[in-house]
Amino acid sequence: MHRDNATGPLWPIGNQALDAAVIVSVLVAAILVIFSSWPASSAERITSQENCGAALTKAEDAIVRANIDSGAFRTLNDHLVDMRSLCAQGDYAGAESKLLDVMNALKDLPKK
Repeated sequence: MHRDNATGPLWPIGNQALDAAVIVSVLVAAILVIFSSWPASSAERITSQENCGAALTKAEDAIVRANIDSGAFRTLNDHLVDMRSLCAQGDYAGAESKLLDVMNALKDLPKK
């Protein structure tokens, strides 16, 4: 091992850099887990007829693509029918709440 009297051994610097990289990696992974556990629609605000329709289309696509049993599919689809009605009435807060319920239910349902 090479030792310089002014700086000490060289190998601990490499270990400190490796430790720092591991810590940063763990923190990034933790942040990604936190964000991925948020509902998909939490960042999406429904404020108009246009984005209500777009959110409804995304939710319909998510339900169709989900590998869930037909009973759960019908239940979630009924929620989207309610959401469509709320959009038509201009109740965007209600539609957003329905969308959040549907997306959370989709995330929590067991797959076939």
